[in-house]
Amino acid sequence: MAIRALPDVAYLRECLDYDPATGEFRWCVRPQSHFHDPLRCRMWNGRYAGKLAGWFNPFGHHMIAFGRLATMSHRIAWAMTYGEPVPGEIDHIDGNPGNNCITNLRAATRADNQANKGPRPDSRLGVKGVALRKSGRFAAYIRRHDKRYWIGTFDTIEEAAAAHRDAAERLHGKFARHS
Repeated sequence: MAIRALPDVAYLRECLDYDPATGEFRWCVRPQSHFHDPLRCRMWNGRYAGKLAGWFNPFGHHMIAFGRLATMSHRIAWAMTYGEPVPGEIDHIDGNPGNNCITNLRAATRADNQANKGPRPDSRLGVKGVALRKSGRFAAYIRRHDKRYWIGTFDTIEEAAAAHRDAAERLHGKFARHS
């Protein structure tokens, strides 16, 4: 998916009030220069100024629209906080895409961001990197650079999860996430 260009940081700061501790965005009283006529300005400010901005998409990301273009809020938070170009990938450290506290955001590569995902939603075991074999034993594996690596087979799910955790910490470092 192509990354949409953000509006200018000065414009963002005129439109939004961002609280880095909570990750919330509120609409500011916007100047008349943002609108075609004074009536639209008064109507918009009367309806939205001071209220929470945005909504959550079906994947849990918080979104904010400027005109007809919706943007992920974590990208806006990064731009408003650091005032610099937003990196191509931003990772939510806790894995919650709706938590836009600035302390929960970090620049990442695509591989790092994927390593910080939890178990797949269709996982029957609910443990990342562990599968149940026909023999009744538990297989552990890990992915790196689109390749799947075999870790081993274990008698218990806890042993397999621990083996996956160790391998993830070796391969992915601070981006490793296990549940």
